[in-house]
Amino acid sequence: MREFIKCLDTLVGNDLVAGKKVSKQLKDKMVKAVIGLRTCSKKIGGAGKFIDYFVHDILDYTILSKDGQNFIKQCSVFDVRKAVKELLEI
Repeated sequence: MREFIKCLDTLVGNDLVAGKKVSKQLKDKMVKAVIGLRTCSKKIGGAGKFIDYFVHDILDYTILSKDGQNFIKQCSVFDVRKAVKELLEI
């Protein structure tokens, strides 16, 4: 998604689209569309991460409860910097 928005940013920055001169009115509309897409993609990414965290919380609760004997917790090494960066993006 980020690559798509970067491509749109490049397209909006150009005065020519498909070999034709772009009017100022159309260019302004394109800028608004790119800004809206950028905002929406950030919100969707944050919402997806929240859902992921909620699912992990539910699984952790299942592991701790007596009924959760079918689930096995996986212990693995992870990068704390990456986890903090993901939290800050939310």
